[in-house]
Amino acid sequence: TVDVVRHRAVVALRNLILAGTEDVGRKFAEIARRIHYREEEARSIRGVATPQEAQELHDEGIEALIVSPEVIPPGEVH
Repeated sequence: TVDVVRHRAVVALRNLILAGTEDVGRKFAEIARRIHYREEEARSIRGVATPQEAQELHDEGIEALIVSPEVIPPGEVH
């Protein structure tokens, strides 16, 4: 059914994100900036940012993807 396919897609996306990124928690905006400005090694990160931090990153031209809590539940991000 559609629900089963959707669930499998969400699980696959979650696994891909968790396996391919480093969890930087609440330091997401800070570390994203350092990576963007080449003050830190480039790598894929995940974490938490406030709406204001996300807007500031966007305004600076720093790409970040907002992922639904359905994909990465809050308990899996610090």
